[in-house]
Amino acid sequence: MSDGRTSVGVRVAAVLIPVVLVLGLLETVVRVTGLSSTNHRMVHEGLVVKGRPGSSYVNNAENRNVVRLNNRGFHDRDWSTRGDAYGILFFGDSMTEGIQVAVDSLFTSRLEDRLRATGLDVDVMNAAVSATGTGHQYLLWKTYIPDSGVRVDRIVLCLFPQNDLKNNHVGIGKGPESYGVYLGPDGTPWVQREEPFAQTIARRVTNYSALANLVYTRLHYLRTGTGADDEIAILGAPGETRISGGGPADEGAPEVARRHEEGADERRHPDPAGSDEADGSVRRHPDLAPAGADSLWADAMRRTLRLIRRWNEEARAAGIAFSVAIIPSTDENNFYENELSRRLVADAEAGRLDVLALTLGGRSPVKTNSFDGESVGHLNYAGHRLVAEELYEWSAPRVLTDAEEGGEGE
Repeated sequence: MSDGRTSVGVRVAAVLIPVVLVLGLLETVVRVTGLSSTNHRMVHEGLVVKGRPGSSYVNNAENRNVVRLNNRGFHDRDWSTRGDAYGILFFGDSMTEGIQVAVDSLFTSRLEDRLRATGLDVDVMNAAVSATGTGHQYLLWKTYIPDSGVRVDRIVLCLFPQNDLKNNHVGIGKGPESYGVYLGPDGTPWVQREEPFAQTIARRVTNYSALANLVYTRLHYLRTGTGADDEIAILGAPGETRISGGGPADEGAPEVARRHEEGADERRHPDPAGSDEADGSVRRHPDLAPAGADSLWADAMRRTLRLIRRWNEEARAAGIAFSVAIIPSTDENNFYENELSRRLVADAEAGRLDVLALTLGGRSPVKTNSFDGESVGHLNYAGHRLVAEELYEWSAPRVLTDAEEGGEGE
């Protein structure tokens, strides 16, 4: 009997040992060649996606670049908690995160260098996360930044209308899917998290194995027809959650409600454009498809505006200046993407918001958003340099004014 068991054990070992050795060799090859890395994403407090502090991976899209995340999990220089430097905190999506270029070439890093060269004691921080909309960025501000220990005197929301309206509305974005942050009728973000058991196991395995992460992401892209820049691969726990309450200075903020039924209902039956605001200034646009998309885009625009205005009020109530920088689109916008920018500029002209509409010197996207001179995508090195120059001319007097007033905003 014992001989039989030993024989079975030997046969099992003879099969498993070569398999383990081959998998170990493949894991090493994947990591060394940069084909993939372990999952570099995490979910903070079960709500917002961000990077894992100190992790790194290779970006192969548009321009090959080794992406190293800082001590807070962002594509940026390490953040300081010394508290004596004027802090400018940028939020945005992949256009601001800029994983196609080295950290020192980011427009946020270039801006910091320019401001410091004039003698200003300034920390410019980049908290952008790819594939996120305004709702996600707001929740990142509410849930993560208050406990980060960094000083923030000014927020700059980098808006890319081409993506943000889609990402903010469940009816025209990627939802319903496993993870998404969308806006309710009043502009309040709600979080959709529905993770099947198999996906939970896959996520945990990919946290430790670059080979498994490579296989999982490639299968995911084949199934969904998306690319690496379009997805948030790390997921949270099931359920929907609504964030409410005041600004980050409030005790106990944010308040996490048990469920956001408005969000759940909206995911099943998206509201028509006129359901939450009678606004005759929004005209119908006949070229949008599919049927009903026009009303959804109008709805997304209104909800995004409501959130931005609310964020501005909350930040200023906490003694923090708030600004919006509009990044130019890389191709033609639809009516509502342009209308969002127009309304923000109108708010600025009326003194309600501080807005900068970036121009990139009027240059073609092929010059500012292409690494091969043909395909257009994210900002290249020239694009980051031009954005930094515009931001410097715009921000330097504001920083000086804020510093003279004790850093309490405008």
